[in-house]
Amino acid sequence: MKCCSHMVIVEKHQQTLKESIMTVNIQMQSTIVRAKDFRKTFGIPDSTRADWENPNSKRYKPTFPKKINLGPRTVGYYYSDVMAWLDSRRSE
Repeated sequence: MKCCSHMVIVEKHQQTLKESIMTVNIQMQSTIVRAKDFRKTFGIPDSTRADWENPNSKRYKPTFPKKINLGPRTVGYYYSDVMAWLDSRRSE
């Protein structure tokens, strides 16, 4: 009987773990990284990011995630969008 109760406990822990992972995934999708923290978060220099966004730059990347206006002088990017974009570039 001890074996069965142990299995129930393990299954409950597995379910809790799955729910925690889903919660973290949802939080990461909605996380916004401010432009001033972009370099620290992704390791990409501000000048490179600016070139990727600038249609007049030779390094322009039209598929780079669009910035989000957070205030009159503040912009950010969805973490999940930038990560997905970076992952897509690995396959190129």
